[in-house]
Amino acid sequence: MILNNARDVGLALRKGRADKGWTQQRLASMLGVTRQWVASVEAGAPTARLGLVIDALRCVDILVETKKDDTSQAILDQVFGRR
Repeated sequence: MILNNARDVGLALRKGRADKGWTQQRLASMLGVTRQWVASVEAGAPTARLGLVIDALRCVDILVETKKDDTSQAILDQVFGRR
């Protein structure tokens, strides 16, 4: 699955948690955070601590992998008229 923004991450976390049958409180206890923190991430909070978000995703068996988008430089070059 490709996650493009904080909302996508939150939706993936919510689905992964629900698939395991866990409450927000159970996941929060595993991570050492509040239930409100889990709810905030699941709602797409863009300012959540990345390390904790990655840990939360791992708890629900979601592996984070990055991939370079080779088209981004070409788009910037086009926008700024560079060759």
